[in-house]
Amino acid sequence: MKLSIVRGLAVSSIAVLALSGCTNKRQETKIKTLETQLDSLQEQLNETVDSNDKELSLQQQATRTLEIETTEQINQLTQERDRLAAETATLKQQIARAEAERLARIPKNTTAPAPAQPELDPTKETKFTQALVTITGDVTSGTGFVVQTEGKRYLYSPTATLIGNSRLAVTTASGEKLTKFGDLQTAEGCAVIRLELLEADALTALQIAPESTRVSSANKIACLGLTAGSAAITGTLGNAFGQNHEFIELDPTLLANRSGGPVIDTTTGQVLGIIINPAPVHTALWEARAAPGVVPLSASRLNRPLAWQPLPVAAFLAEAKKIADFDRLTRVAQALGVLVPSPNGLGAEVAVADSHTAIAILTAAKELLFATEAATLHQQLATKSARVSGADLKKRVASFYASATAHLKRNDEAFQATQFSPYHRKAADDSIRWRKEAEQRLTTAAQTAITTDLTPAPEATKRDRNKPAGK
Repeated sequence: MKLSIVRGLAVSSIAVLALSGCTNKRQETKIKTLETQLDSLQEQLNETVDSNDKELSLQQQATRTLEIETTEQINQLTQERDRLAAETATLKQQIARAEAERLARIPKNTTAPAPAQPELDPTKETKFTQALVTITGDVTSGTGFVVQTEGKRYLYSPTATLIGNSRLAVTTASGEKLTKFGDLQTAEGCAVIRLELLEADALTALQIAPESTRVSSANKIACLGLTAGSAAITGTLGNAFGQNHEFIELDPTLLANRSGGPVIDTTTGQVLGIIINPAPVHTALWEARAAPGVVPLSASRLNRPLAWQPLPVAAFLAEAKKIADFDRLTRVAQALGVLVPSPNGLGAEVAVADSHTAIAILTAAKELLFATEAATLHQQLATKSARVSGADLKKRVASFYASATAHLKRNDEAFQATQFSPYHRKAADDSIRWRKEAEQRLTTAAQTAITTDLTPAPEATKRDRNKPAGK
């Protein structure tokens, strides 16, 4: 502020002296002095501004550095907290499991106090056993149970119970046939389905335990089931090891042969979970999908938030076949992708995977014209049953490659993973990935065939064939 005032006065003084026309040396000297002072003040002003700018920049940089360091410290503390929480949860499960094992090893004649008796035994009470049903399909059969929830009655069952069937029959434990159903719903992230029952008002129905219910080694639970074929009710009591977000940890012997049955809290009589076959893992295109019964059983919690997706029963039953048909076409594409066309054949005897040869795969796919054309052409060339010029051979090879590519493109467009239920979505994603790999091999094989000389070698004349070698 002071610099501005002085500068203003100096400018005013100079202006007055100039206007007066004063030529006195004394006045000229004064004017020069004022001009010098003005320049000096201007330099001081510039230096002050530069100094303030630098100090402000340093302060801003220090502030940013502090913010970054603070954020990093918060992230480190958060990660450490999460790690400790995970370790604590693991230790609790180990302690609960060790306690359950200790109790199981106590001899019967020990003087230690006996564990508290359960308040009820669901394996012997009809209000529980009569809630069980059998589900019979044209390929597989299984078990389920009736639950009253959200103002409706549903049949709960493992998703695997339905896989491979085209039609289903549902029978209660008392022998009553159920024929009227509402929506089928599949659970997100859980291999469980539920089917609305429209004629189940008189049926015995179970209740699902509140989400707040916790399971530990102190809990006595019951696992119920129906023996396949005879529909005989089986059940057993035991202790739980604990639980996590998705599953109840139980001794596998409690689950054996009870797929589809409920896991019941013997204190409240409410359902904690369902015994299921998880979705089988299918890690490779040529690997046979494991049958549902091969995958180990587990107890999936039902007393947790589950998102249910409605789906027509027929549409769900068709999903497994749709994936299988899609994979079969992918295998045909892989067989075409390994062919090496030449005047002597297409190299179709080569193994595509394990013991599967290209010619066997192409021959089996009789419904696909391009596969039949490729297999026929290979046989003709290999057996010399038809004379084919190089140009005609290249044309025929290009034709079945182009037909296969167009067919695969149409098939790809009709197959979207998002159209499948949660149970099949992972398998659909894998199938799409394998299809892309097969199509890349097919494209490479087609491009190679176009640039390869397929002209047959000139056939030797009879005179040449009889001529001794070297003459």
